[in-house]
Amino acid sequence: MRGDFEMGFFDIFKTKQLKEENSQLRRQLAEITFSTERLKEKDDAKISIENLKIELADLEEFKNKQIETAKKDAVRQIEDEINKRQEVLNTINLNVSELEQKHESINRDIEEFNRKVFANNKSIERNLILLKSLKKAKSKNFSALSISDESFDNNLILEAENALATTVELKINCMDIKRLRETFKNNKYAISEIYKKYEKRYTTKTNQTIYQLMVIGLEAELQNILYKLTYSKLDDAIKDMRTLVKTYFGIAAVGNQQILPTIKSFLDEIEYLYLEAIKIEHEYHKEKERIKAEQQAIRDQMKEDAIERKKLQEEMRRLEEEEQKYKNEIQQVNEQLNATSDEKEVEALRARIAELENMSKDLELKKEDIVKLEHGKAGYVYVISNLGAFGDSVFKIGMTRRVDPYDRISELSSASVPFPFDVHGMIFSENAVDLENDLHKRLNDKRLNKVNLRKEFFNIDINELENVVHEYSPTVIFTKTLLAEQYLQSISDESLDSNV
Repeated sequence: MRGDFEMGFFDIFKTKQLKEENSQLRRQLAEITFSTERLKEKDDAKISIENLKIELADLEEFKNKQIETAKKDAVRQIEDEINKRQEVLNTINLNVSELEQKHESINRDIEEFNRKVFANNKSIERNLILLKSLKKAKSKNFSALSISDESFDNNLILEAENALATTVELKINCMDIKRLRETFKNNKYAISEIYKKYEKRYTTKTNQTIYQLMVIGLEAELQNILYKLTYSKLDDAIKDMRTLVKTYFGIAAVGNQQILPTIKSFLDEIEYLYLEAIKIEHEYHKEKERIKAEQQAIRDQMKEDAIERKKLQEEMRRLEEEEQKYKNEIQQVNEQLNATSDEKEVEALRARIAELENMSKDLELKKEDIVKLEHGKAGYVYVISNLGAFGDSVFKIGMTRRVDPYDRISELSSASVPFPFDVHGMIFSENAVDLENDLHKRLNDKRLNKVNLRKEFFNIDINELENVVHEYSPTVIFTKTLLAEQYLQSISDESLDSNV
């Protein structure tokens, strides 16, 4: 009985074990089947990859063939386009060559035309000078025949007789300036034409000799007047020339009455041309004076710049000393701060340090401004007036590079003027020199002194001046009121005194 039970139990155990082994084998079979399928999928994927590689290679080859074909087509198209454009370019070059030839021909014609115009203009200028001389002579309304011996000073006649021997040709200064040289030559040509015109009217040798001697004398006198001429002697030279003509006419009046009308006409025409010669020569002296004034202005500017730099350096030293004082005080306050623990005292000391640091920063900014003014062109262009000294339409436009531009106004107010200047505008500029020059050029026709450009006074309406200033600096504050406090007070006091 027991043996049957053990056998039964063993069979059950064995059966269970077989079932487990069977389940394990099934799992292994399933895994093998899954692995087999995975391997098969991998093989299929490898085959697909290989196929794709083949296809890609075929596509790459097709693409390269297409690219080569496209390149060849593009090259052919580009070559065709180049050939077409080359043909067009050749045509254009041909046309340009033809146009250049025509242009050269036109330029030659223009040059020839300009030469003719220049020659005609020269002739016109000379004829105009002669015409002006003739008109001037005709405009004189006095009778040569009615003049008596007593109408002329015998001393003038003697002076003319003594001068007839002077034949030395002196150097004319205006010949050194091209512009004046051309004008003087034209005037001299007109004088020569007058000489020739009137020389033909004398048929006898005696009269020709007298006429030639008169011309030599007049030429000598003219050169003598031109030689003595200076910038300030224009009126004297004109007076001497008119006296000379009057003297020669006086000689003719007490001499041969038959030729007196001709002499009168000749002297009237030649006087105008001689006066023109004097004015032309005077232009040289004006130019020389202008250059002299410009050079003096440059020297004055250099002196003023030196003074400005010196003042800027002094201001810089003062600021540095003040800055050092702040630094020393900050150091002392810091030492006090480290030595105390009282909160109120600490707070007060920190506030003092902050205040000193702010002051020190302000000094740094001022020092930077000084450096800009000292080494650059920065500065102030000022517009000022002096009603009591110059009236209500005269303004001075100047420039200063001082830290405080009103110091310069104070200097001007104390320099040879009865009343202080009023300030109408103060323009700061990084390039004050150029700004001042631009304003001066803009208002050049308004200058009072057109020779000494250092005199920076302009006669202009204040409304017009305001518009000009705002063109250069739209934001500047321009004051149109002429305060002139001391001047107006002086007038008021005079009025009160007169009523007392």
